[in-house]
Amino acid sequence: MKIKFIFLCTIFMPLIGQNISDIQLNAAALQSDGKIVCCGRIIQSEILEALVLRYTTDGILDTSFGIDGIVNTSVNNGAVANAIIIQPDDKILIAGYSLNTTTEFLIIRYLPDGSLDTSFGTSGITTTSIKDGANASAIGLQSDGKVIVAGTANSTGQNEFCLARYTTTGVLDTSYATGGIANTIIGSNALASALVVQSDDKVIVGGTTTNNLNQFALARYTTTGILDTTFDADGIVLTPIGIESSINALAIQSTGEIIAAGFSDEDFALARYTTAGILDGTFGTGGVVTTDINSTSQINSIVIQTTGEIVAAGSFTGGTTTGFSLARYTTAGSLDGTFGTGGVITNATNSPSQARSLAIQTDGRIVPIGFSECGSLLFRYLTNGILDSSFGKKGIVFRPLNNTGCIELLIAGTGELVFNANNFVNNSGRNPNTLFFNFSPTTGPSRPPLATWALNNSNQVQDPLSLAFQIPNNFDNTGSVDIEIHLIIANAKANGETAALRVRSEFVKNDQELGTGGFSQTIVSDDISITDPTNGNLRHVFTTISLDASTILAQDWAFLVLDRTAPSVPANEYEADVYLSSISFRYDQTAIN
Repeated sequence: MKIKFIFLCTIFMPLIGQNISDIQLNAAALQSDGKIVCCGRIIQSEILEALVLRYTTDGILDTSFGIDGIVNTSVNNGAVANAIIIQPDDKILIAGYSLNTTTEFLIIRYLPDGSLDTSFGTSGITTTSIKDGANASAIGLQSDGKVIVAGTANSTGQNEFCLARYTTTGVLDTSYATGGIANTIIGSNALASALVVQSDDKVIVGGTTTNNLNQFALARYTTTGILDTTFDADGIVLTPIGIESSINALAIQSTGEIIAAGFSDEDFALARYTTAGILDGTFGTGGVVTTDINSTSQINSIVIQTTGEIVAAGSFTGGTTTGFSLARYTTAGSLDGTFGTGGVITNATNSPSQARSLAIQTDGRIVPIGFSECGSLLFRYLTNGILDSSFGKKGIVFRPLNNTGCIELLIAGTGELVFNANNFVNNSGRNPNTLFFNFSPTTGPSRPPLATWALNNSNQVQDPLSLAFQIPNNFDNTGSVDIEIHLIIANAKANGETAALRVRSEFVKNDQELGTGGFSQTIVSDDISITDPTNGNLRHVFTTISLDASTILAQDWAFLVLDRTAPSVPANEYEADVYLSSISFRYDQTAIN
């Protein structure tokens, strides 16, 4: 069996001029029209901002939202969005924290087009200071439109559950709890991570507490913000599962039972409680389910499908392998064997990554979102757990960084490889958001060569730019290898010359050095003309190359070399900044069972 494999290099282009050193997606929600709204944080030019992005149902940034689908919001000395909810009128509410003298609860409301809703709080923003610091991790809506935010605060010298309620205009509701805020001490150190609003507007908050050992912690509050004594007598339920356990997500089944999910001793962990706060013995074993996914794993988000199955998303780590992990459970807590492999999906990356949130579209397709050290990630799976190739690139949407800490992202099983642009800046004093590389055929590349290149020296015809990568083990050397390269040309100054670029593809046997006859084949693309675009204008050009795969073996090295023609008059110089936008490398892959 063979499947088509895509090896994709995508650059967040330096032409945008943003110095982004961190993107982290923490939560996602669906609008009434199915569009996917994500929130998190972005560090841009050393400024920490709340980030909101909106994608179409097929994973394309929605240009009708904000600027090209993106909204960044600065608050005080920094802001982070941890949670999101969409109002019935499609206004978007995010919650997290802002940095001031201490951390503060933060709520921001946006109109459907991404602009701040000035009817909420102060110009769309509400912050709440709670003594020694507070961080909102979850948000919900009550039936009357009031906004409930839950998180962790420190008002007594130790961490405690904190719940706050706001009016529909973003003002603390002083009729709730004490001045709009309910603080609950549970054990010696309580951290709240999730909330869910019941149909009767009671609020359940979940997290962890240290009470000799870390354990699942739940608290239920009445509509007036006091602990609900009909929930396990005192409004609080503690469930030790193993030695170390924590709730990261909550959901309510159609029958009213409460699903709490997180981790226990480095495994996926779920527990089901009755409406009275008692473990439901018909679920899993004694009300608890744990799933070992590699050596370390945890659930960060759960959604209950309309058919009742429970979908959980999070992360796993095993040795040097890390990535997104998903599992689907039946209503009784058994792994659903019709999903993924035995009910489990893992998408490994070579850069630490995790799924932080989960959305299920109306047709049942599953969209986990999260991030890696290389940037933000969205996946979409069909209902059976297969990546949906109609979404983004082969089921994946990736938004890379341009920080110096990330080299590449490889998503195992998908052939998705993303090189990070800014990691490969040389020391020649060029713009730090661009790249430059001279390739020497006698020594091989000293660093990956994604580059912007000034063609301004007629004596350097043979100093091409080059991208090098090793052919994966699952390469099947039948059929063809198809390469497509996309470039952005800027600031071209031809001085009357006709300038052109070419792409050469060269393959080198794994056991031979460059420059010693190791090239197994060389293919040259057609010329790409860069003649006389108006100074400062941008042009998008691309070319394709098709090679015979029969002489290429797994573990060979492949080089894509970007070269140029010489000026017809040697004394003349021509210039053009060449930005590498993307390279795709498609070949046959032997399926691994």
